[in-house]
Amino acid sequence: MSTSQAHRRELIQALEGLRKRAISDESECACDVFEDLAIPNRFLWTEWWRTTNEADRAQASDRFRALLGAVQLLGTLEDVRRVSRSSAGTPATNNEH
Repeated sequence: MSTSQAHRRELIQALEGLRKRAISDESECACDVFEDLAIPNRFLWTEWWRTTNEADRAQASDRFRALLGAVQLLGTLEDVRRVSRSSAGTPATNNEH
């Protein structure tokens, strides 16, 4: 996701609030926000879930819709990717738009 300099602070605050909510509401969730140091005002949101069912529930939640709404209001959603590990440990990626 990316944003303009004018919306940067507001987007960061929204992302931090949603990250804290995810961690406190979902005890099995690991969640982080990263900033791309090479491209100003570009961020990466990550969530880790143990099972596909947990990830499905999280993606259908009000919290996830709030995340997407904040990004759409304050910036641009570049891509949504869902990555899962196979039993062999190799990542498999599903792109969702």
